[in-house]
Amino acid sequence: MRLQQAARRAAEALPGSGSSRPFTEKLDVYKVAGKAFLIVTDDPGERIITVKAEPEHGRQLRDAYPLDRYRALSRQDALDLRGRRPGYHRGPDR
Repeated sequence: MRLQQAARRAAEALPGSGSSRPFTEKLDVYKVAGKAFLIVTDDPGERIITVKAEPEHGRQLRDAYPLDRYRALSRQDALDLRGRRPGYHRGPDR
């Protein structure tokens, strides 16, 4: 769970950030100024965080790392980051 812990610590360190669980008890949604920027799962079998990113920055990160594109946070692009686990293969862009 190091991925989730690191993401939570970084989000909580941002001024004005806060979290809630509006969808399910296993998903923390972090917001600043009422805008979601991070979703963190508590499921140890699915170590995933979703981070909002500008489209160009997201494209550069996807080119450099095994990240999936995700379009759930508003109309902005977001990136799914998965904790490394044996046998993980990058899924198709969404």
